Amino acid sequence: MGTFGTTGIAAELEKFDLKRKGADEAVQKAVQAGGKTLAKRLQEAAPELKGHRAGITPGALKKSIKAGKVTYSATDGYHTDVGPVGKDHGESLA
Repeated sequence: MGTFGTTGIAAELEKFDLKRKGADEAVQKAVQAGGKTLAKRLQEAAPELKGHRAGITPGALKKSIKAGKVTYSATDGYHTDVGPVGKDHGESLA
């Protein structure tokens, strides 16, 4: 019957761990870049008030569209929320 030796496996496991850490960092950067790109495109597409109306700030929606912080959950992996943030005169810009 043959034998199985595990000599040197710790070094191999450490290599895998380093690659995993590098992959996590790369994924976070990719999600962040994608969020910023999406926010920019949404800003470009957001309607902007022409003229003047009482209580409405022209361009407020467009300026409020932002990419959030990159977060991680076991269910969804790395992700970021992109959309309008803040309020204009007490009303949600979303």
